[in-house]
Amino acid sequence: MSIHSISCRALPLASLGTLFQGSLLKRFLVDDDSPDGDFFRVVQLSDMESLLLPVAQLEGSRLRLSPMDEQVLLPGDVLISVRGMVQKAAVFMGADFPVLVSNNVAVFRHFPHVAAALRLQPVFLAGLLRSDSYEPILERLYRKSTGTRSLSLKQLGKVAVPIPSQAVQSEFVTLFQSFERFALASQRAVDAQREIVESGVMVLLQEVL
Repeated sequence: MSIHSISCRALPLASLGTLFQGSLLKRFLVDDDSPDGDFFRVVQLSDMESLLLPVAQLEGSRLRLSPMDEQVLLPGDVLISVRGMVQKAAVFMGADFPVLVSNNVAVFRHFPHVAAALRLQPVFLAGLLRSDSYEPILERLYRKSTGTRSLSLKQLGKVAVPIPSQAVQSEFVTLFQSFERFALASQRAVDAQREIVESGVMVLLQEVL
């Protein structure tokens, strides 16, 4: 793939799919031993560190909602942070239990009738939104109040996204996933070296304290 010769059109997210934001779920909470409601896993911003959402690690609550609620995530949904100082995005690949998002997270879901030529691969979209190059585009749309950034669904829907061919999107997906694996391995190496350094410093401190 030549990054200097990619031809494609760009369209706003709102023209390609549905956008909705998670609810404030506290108002739906019920006791764990209550016969009412069902058990849901809930996605928080802190769960969105990886391209692919780690559903097994999600915490849950019993909520007075139906597992068929329209806000229950579907495979291929792209989760986008709408609050916080760091832009995050992740893809929900599916789960054996119902999953919802918190009110700090928005969800992009493709219209079912979108033509194949205009369809965004979920990991491609999430990778774009996580990239440093996209940060200034999103930064212009954020509102700031009391030190907290927030992004409305209306503003998020205006975000223009390039739509290259499916083949090019697949190549970018491989690139995004390779970069994430490299970054994770590098962080583990840094953490291991930090532990060695701190262990050595602690030995020195035992001699002077």
